[in-house]
Amino acid sequence: TFPANGNPNRHAWYDTGAASAQMAVQAVALGLQLHQMAGFDAAKAREAFAIPAEYEPVAAIAIGHPGRPEALPEALKQRETAPRQRRPISQFAYFGAWGG
Repeated sequence: TFPANGNPNRHAWYDTGAASAQMAVQAVALGLQLHQMAGFDAAKAREAFAIPAEYEPVAAIAIGHPGRPEALPEALKQRETAPRQRRPISQFAYFGAWGG
């Protein structure tokens, strides 16, 4: 909601994503790592951080210095050190029309 007129801000989700992206870029520039999470308990976050009712928690972000992969349990160590697997762009970006 816009404070000046109370109208809903239909760009809020986009703004949240843009802010998170810039935070990630800055974290890397400072030698930090950032982990964005959508799967968190919004009610618990609201209570823990005294978030007013007119605000909606939409993401949680952990930021800090990277740890050592060798300190992780074996399953996590393998996941952390494995090459990244990315979906092909054709699976989520379209040209001309949706799905095309």
